[in-house]
Amino acid sequence: MVLIAANILVWIVVWQKEPSKILKVSFLDVGQGDAIFIETPDKHQVLIDGGKNRKVVAELGRLMPFGDRSIDILISTHPDADHIGGLPEVVS
Repeated sequence: MVLIAANILVWIVVWQKEPSKILKVSFLDVGQGDAIFIETPDKHQVLIDGGKNRKVVAELGRLMPFGDRSIDILISTHPDADHIGGLPEVVS
Protein backbone atom coordinates (compact mmCIF):
# COMPACT_ATOMS: atom_id res chain seq x y z
CA MET A 1 0.00 0.00 0.00
CA VAL A 2 2.86 2.38 0.80
CA LEU A 3 4.43 1.74 -2.63
CA ILE A 4 1.17 2.55 -4.39
CA ALA A 5 0.82 5.81 -2.46
CA ALA A 6 4.44 6.74 -3.21
CA ASN A 7 3.94 5.98 -6.90
CA ILE A 8 0.83 8.18 -7.04
CA LEU A 9 2.68 10.98 -5.25
CA VAL A 10 5.58 10.84 -7.72
CA TRP A 11 3.23 11.01 -10.72
CA ILE A 12 1.35 13.96 -9.23
CA VAL A 13 4.64 15.86 -8.90
CA VAL A 14 5.66 14.95 -12.47
CA TRP A 15 2.35 16.10 -13.98
CA GLN A 16 2.35 19.38 -12.02
CA LYS A 17 5.76 20.37 -13.37
CA GLU A 18 5.52 23.20 -15.90
CA PRO A 19 6.27 21.91 -19.40
CA SER A 20 8.01 25.18 -20.27
CA LYS A 21 10.86 24.28 -17.90
CA ILE A 22 11.84 21.20 -19.90
CA LEU A 23 14.53 20.90 -22.59
CA LYS A 24 13.14 18.77 -25.42
CA VAL A 25 15.52 16.79 -27.64
CA SER A 26 14.12 14.76 -30.55
CA PHE A 27 16.07 12.45 -32.81
CA LEU A 28 14.25 12.57 -36.12
CA ASP A 29 13.68 9.53 -38.33
CA VAL A 30 14.89 10.90 -41.67
CA GLY A 31 16.03 7.61 -43.19
CA GLN A 32 19.72 7.44 -43.89
CA GLY A 33 21.49 10.30 -42.14
CA ASP A 34 20.93 12.31 -39.02
CA ALA A 35 18.68 15.09 -37.76
CA ILE A 36 18.27 16.32 -34.19
CA PHE A 37 15.69 18.90 -33.11
CA ILE A 38 16.13 20.72 -29.80
CA GLU A 39 13.63 23.05 -28.14
CA THR A 40 14.86 25.00 -25.12
CA PRO A 41 12.68 25.98 -22.16
CA ASP A 42 12.59 29.51 -23.63
CA LYS A 43 11.12 28.08 -26.89
CA HIS A 44 14.30 28.56 -28.92
CA GLN A 45 14.57 25.89 -31.61
CA VAL A 46 17.74 24.28 -32.94
CA LEU A 47 18.08 21.82 -35.83
CA ILE A 48 21.30 19.83 -36.11
CA ASP A 49 21.74 18.31 -39.58
CA GLY A 50 18.88 17.63 -41.96
CA GLY A 51 19.12 14.10 -43.26
CA LYS A 52 19.47 13.10 -46.91
CA ASN A 53 16.19 14.37 -48.35
CA ARG A 54 13.08 16.42 -47.59
CA LYS A 55 11.77 13.92 -45.02
CA VAL A 56 13.10 16.24 -42.32
CA VAL A 57 10.39 18.79 -43.22
CA ALA A 58 7.63 16.26 -42.49
CA GLU A 59 9.24 15.32 -39.18
CA LEU A 60 9.58 18.98 -38.16
CA GLY A 61 5.92 19.55 -39.05
CA ARG A 62 5.02 16.79 -36.62
CA LEU A 63 7.05 18.32 -33.77
CA MET A 64 6.62 22.05 -34.19
CA PRO A 65 3.39 23.94 -33.40
CA PHE A 66 1.10 24.56 -36.40
CA GLY A 67 1.79 28.28 -36.79
CA ASP A 68 5.50 28.13 -35.98
CA ARG A 69 7.63 27.86 -39.10
CA SER A 70 10.94 29.29 -37.93
CA ILE A 71 14.05 27.70 -36.49
CA ASP A 72 16.44 29.88 -34.51
CA ILE A 73 19.68 27.99 -35.15
CA LEU A 74 20.56 25.58 -37.95
CA ILE A 75 23.76 23.55 -37.50
CA SER A 76 25.44 21.33 -40.06
CA THR A 77 28.07 19.06 -38.53
CA HIS A 78 29.76 18.28 -41.86
CA PRO A 79 28.98 18.56 -45.58
CA ASP A 80 28.10 14.94 -46.40
CA ALA A 81 24.87 14.54 -48.36
CA ASP A 82 23.23 12.45 -45.63
CA HIS A 83 23.60 15.37 -43.21
CA ILE A 84 22.84 18.42 -45.37
CA GLY A 85 20.60 17.04 -48.14
CA GLY A 86 17.37 18.09 -46.40
CA LEU A 87 18.55 21.51 -45.21
CA PRO A 88 17.64 23.43 -48.40
CA GLU A 89 14.02 22.39 -47.89
CA VAL A 90 14.12 23.61 -44.29
CA VAL A 91 15.60 26.97 -45.25
CA SER A 92 13.09 27.65 -48.04
